Amino acid sequence: MSFQTPVNQFMVADNTETAGCQEAVRTICELIESNQVTLLEFIRGLGTHLTDDSNVIRTRAITLLSSILGNLNRKKMYAKDVQVLLDFYLSKLDDEPCLREVLKGLSSLVLMSQFDPNLIPHLLGFLVEKYSPLGKLASVRYFGFEVLDSVLSAHLEAAKQYNDEIIKTYLHVSKNEKDPKNLLLSFKLSALIAQNFDISKFSEDMFDAVFCYFPISFRAPANDPYKITGDQLKQTLRNCLSASDLYAKDAFPNLLEKLSATSPTVKLDVLMTLNQCVEKYSTATVEEYWITLWNSLKYEILHNELASVETLTQLFTYYENSENEDERIIPAVLKIFQSLSKKLQNVNEDLNIKDYLYVIMDELAKNIKNHDDNKSKQSTVILAAICAANINVYNLLIPQVMPLLLVSDDLTIKTQRQILTNVSFMIDSYYILFNEKEESIRPNNPMYEFKDDLLMLFNKALLSTSKVEVSLRCLAVKLVAKVVSLNFFLADQEAQLITQLVTDVLLEDDNSVTEKQILQCFKSLSVSYPSAVLEITVPKLFSFLPDDDTDLDLLNTKSRVLDILISISESKLVIDSVMLRLVGKIEILIKSASQSYVRSVFLTLCKIADKLNAKDSTNDNMRRLVPRLFYVVLDTDKTNHDEVVLEYTGRVAKKILLQTDTSQHEEILRDAIDFFINGKPTPLVAKHLSKPLDIINGNQLPFIIFTKIISAVDKNVKFSMETSSFLNLLFKANQSTVQFSRLPVVQCISLVVNKWVDDSEYLAAILEDFKKALSDSSIPLKERANTLEVLIWVGKALIMKQHACAQAYEEYLLSLFDSEELHVFTPKILEILVADVECYQQFKKTGPFNRSIVFNVNVRLLYKQKLFNTVLPLLVSKFESSKNQTYLLALSLMLKYVDKSIIIPHVETLLPLVLRSLSTDSNVIVTASLSILTIAVNESDELVSRHLSTVIPNLLEIVNTHKNETVKRNALECLLSLTKFDLHLLVPYKQDIITRLAKVLDDPKRSIRRLACDCRQAYYELGVPRQ
Repeated sequence: MSFQTPVNQFMVADNTETAGCQEAVRTICELIESNQVTLLEFIRGLGTHLTDDSNVIRTRAITLLSSILGNLNRKKMYAKDVQVLLDFYLSKLDDEPCLREVLKGLSSLVLMSQFDPNLIPHLLGFLVEKYSPLGKLASVRYFGFEVLDSVLSAHLEAAKQYNDEIIKTYLHVSKNEKDPKNLLLSFKLSALIAQNFDISKFSEDMFDAVFCYFPISFRAPANDPYKITGDQLKQTLRNCLSASDLYAKDAFPNLLEKLSATSPTVKLDVLMTLNQCVEKYSTATVEEYWITLWNSLKYEILHNELASVETLTQLFTYYENSENEDERIIPAVLKIFQSLSKKLQNVNEDLNIKDYLYVIMDELAKNIKNHDDNKSKQSTVILAAICAANINVYNLLIPQVMPLLLVSDDLTIKTQRQILTNVSFMIDSYYILFNEKEESIRPNNPMYEFKDDLLMLFNKALLSTSKVEVSLRCLAVKLVAKVVSLNFFLADQEAQLITQLVTDVLLEDDNSVTEKQILQCFKSLSVSYPSAVLEITVPKLFSFLPDDDTDLDLLNTKSRVLDILISISESKLVIDSVMLRLVGKIEILIKSASQSYVRSVFLTLCKIADKLNAKDSTNDNMRRLVPRLFYVVLDTDKTNHDEVVLEYTGRVAKKILLQTDTSQHEEILRDAIDFFINGKPTPLVAKHLSKPLDIINGNQLPFIIFTKIISAVDKNVKFSMETSSFLNLLFKANQSTVQFSRLPVVQCISLVVNKWVDDSEYLAAILEDFKKALSDSSIPLKERANTLEVLIWVGKALIMKQHACAQAYEEYLLSLFDSEELHVFTPKILEILVADVECYQQFKKTGPFNRSIVFNVNVRLLYKQKLFNTVLPLLVSKFESSKNQTYLLALSLMLKYVDKSIIIPHVETLLPLVLRSLSTDSNVIVTASLSILTIAVNESDELVSRHLSTVIPNLLEIVNTHKNETVKRNALECLLSLTKFDLHLLVPYKQDIITRLAKVLDDPKRSIRRLACDCRQAYYELGVPRQ
């Protein structure tokens, strides 16, 4: 292919940025790179175009040449070609019409592999002599920077021998620049030169070249193609000003002078720039300006009232997130002090900095000594911030600061409050260094000297003050919690003293605010020092739990004590110990206490078990706690016939079993079957029961516990009995169940089928048995209803795991909607099939490839969607043909458990049913209909807009006549969502809505009145222009 064709195509184009021109450039590059054409032949092909008298033709030709250089493989050119083209381009620097393309070509040429770095001074000399940025367009000036950028990016090391030429060229091309895009590149080059070249002879010129832009107040226009922000420009300018220590003599005085600006935006910019300069400049340089900076900045903190926050971190967060720019100045100043603090790297060598720190300490000491001084808190915050920034400063100043704070004279409540606040900030410096930054802690940590003083401070604030001083006591407790959380701070004996103190306060102070704060403190104690809590707090609390209902004084405190036990049980060690103690307590209470008291202790046990972390192993609990608990509960008629106690016991056992290693599940399942079903003694119970358990023929309430064990066991373990024989026992048990045991029995059947039964022939056979039983009219209806319930739960088990027999069960269950005798039970069928029940709650463990997998039940992800897609057309067609509300009720019960994403594709089918259902009396049907209507409004508003004449009157009728609060709220929310429709659709109904909602403003429920008010206002404002 001849290269002349793409050359001609480029030369005659109206716009060189078109896809056709770009394709022409790529074609020529490919020809050169594949050696079909040489670069020299290509340039000869351009011929006289490069020197044509016509500005347009000449510019177009040089544009093509520069585009080729920009896209050509950098290794393709020879050194001689580079030399020739360089001379050609340099000769064109005074050709104004072509200047942009000439500079662009030079920039590409410098990047070529064969560019000789010895040509750099030749290039730079011409650039300074022949090119002037003054009066040129921004796009032309940009490529002036690009030439220098290419030199420095490709030949930085070689360019260093031409130090002065590089600097002079930069100063020349950057003169009077104002374009944001160009400034970004200019600032980048300035920082690069200052960091890599000797600018000592030009430091003032280099500084002036960039500081003249400070402060930058740039706002990008709305249609800015480069998306340059003011923050980008500010940061790149900061990078320039902090690039060299030589700038310090000009930067610090000039920046501090601008600190007097009234604009908080400018002040923030100054402070952030100062901070970066302090961070980047050497320690020796910063030393010279340390005191100057301190004196210029300290009053920004000392003369400001600081926010009431609890930690140094919260102080920074509060002010940094403030919408008020004046407030954001405070953390900016503190960060500068922290950066100054970080310059102290060696206490023995950086003596000047050490002296400066002592100067600051002496100046602030007078404020700290006087705790009533209004600068006391501010002074402490400054010292805490600089201590938290550097462990060397921390070691130097803590021995100076803490004695000033920890005074033991007679103090007023106000002074104690201030001392606690100030000490808390200083403790933060320890927390930040040794908890967050994890600095190594030495035995001679200076804060250790003040532990006794801290304990005295806590004692004075908590034991020597009145209970009515709630704020002081809460402040002290917060500080205790902070001290407790410090890594390696308290020895065990000191932790015990603090635990004793906090426990005493907890038991004697019944103020709810103080108690809440103390319980928060116990969370830290329980995690950091569980042994102290177990040795001191837990025994004291249990001593306040009476053994019976005769001691009225203790009886009144038992609920509070039980709540406290729940709150302090945070660590695994504390949880385990408290649960064991509660089981021991239950043994005593069963013999002498009331049922309500026993139940409340079981509830506490259940709540504490729930606090076990998901990562905690409960193997030990399974071995020690569960057998003892089972014995206590199941050996006594008082508890083994109490369905509430059995429910709580089952929950505790399930929680522990779920977190026991699955390798033990098979043995646990075998023991559970032997014990609960076969009545044999097993390790699952601590001792032999006084009479064997028989949950098949005798007391079936313990099925509650057994079913929870079945629900938690790994589905992959081997079932210890033949499953068909086991299910036959459960079917037998179901025939004689009482109210509270029926559900656990049928759920147990369902779980066994879901986890361990896959025999299709067996499942088909029992389905036939179910069909016979249900169609046998000689069997009483109540018995058939029980059989139906079992069938539904078996069907649920199969549908959830999408078994091959699931469809047969599903079809038969749906066919029962036509049964004259059983149709009254059929709505519950669909509810059970899709309900998210506790026994099928999914729990995960780490499986292959570190993926989380559900281990306790078989559930396919899309089973609900598949079932809904099957059932919906059937229910709709049956309702259309019969108008029987049973179908609506069935659908409504099902919809409670179906995700919105499943409903959306069927909105058009459901909407006619919804419109008819709004006038029914059933709360369940109306609630479901309103839910679907809300989804329709949000997802298919065009569909709903066609039925507004039906929808709006029905909604108004509901809110005015319905008695159910939830239904009314849903109707009002639906009315409110309609306001997003086009105005012309709602105008005919606007006045009627406003009028009829007036009655709802007198509704007894505040939430309904408020929603009605919002709704009326929304319709009142329809069509009103917004200000």
